[in-house]
Amino acid sequence: TAVVALRAALSSSDSLLRVGAAEELAKMGRAAAAATADLEAATHDQNRDVASAATAALNRVDPERQTERAIERLTNPSAEVRQNAAERLRDIGPPANAAVPVLLQALRDTDLNVRKSAILALSSVAPEAAVEPLVRQLKDQSWPVREEAARRLGDLGTVGKKAVAALNAATLDRHSDVRMAAVEALNKVAPNIETLVLQLKHSAWQNRQAAAQNLGKIGADAKDAIPALVAAANDPVPNVQRAATEALGKVRGR
Repeated sequence: TAVVALRAALSSSDSLLRVGAAEELAKMGRAAAAATADLEAATHDQNRDVASAATAALNRVDPERQTERAIERLTNPSAEVRQNAAERLRDIGPPANAAVPVLLQALRDTDLNVRKSAILALSSVAPEAAVEPLVRQLKDQSWPVREEAARRLGDLGTVGKKAVAALNAATLDRHSDVRMAAVEALNKVAPNIETLVLQLKHSAWQNRQAAAQNLGKIGADAKDAIPALVAAANDPVPNVQRAATEALGKVRGR
């Protein structure tokens, strides 16, 4: 059978063949369960590409066991191990639903990178369950975590509508990257031309630039924002001027 042949290919002297075998087994998912032990061995391959492909394949072939292992590692004393565990759960996605409780705990991890990875994992594993925790992360003491939370809420699309008020508040964050991420997220979660027009008058030029860019993404449906964009095209900051001018072209269909 195909699985038998691919298992044999994982032991080939040709690293490209080993990578290819792992990738094909990944496509087969749980149907390739007989290759689990072979893939486990391949995760220790000296060739990084092979090891990476085997790890990715295991996430598809045996997601339950990989989830269990990742959950165990999320309590490891090493921050690096905990971060890797969260990243593994992110890659597994919805089949790792059993990890939601520990991922919620990981959002309060003392390590910045673990918290950021937990945000990514939670939004991948359980989007709807991620909204409220991500809203809380918008108040994290570290701005990179707040920025990541805003971006992930944006990635949730309309699922993140409950976060509109929190994202509006985040557009006033003291850090420009968080403000820009919040403006972009609002455009994805609940596109609101009036809100973006207001952002064109924000005291921070980064917000004004982000608002213009997002109005451009909306296109012709943002025609009511043309007067505000015309004014923004004369903004004292060149970056805002360019963004507004480009947005005007898209909104006007030019």
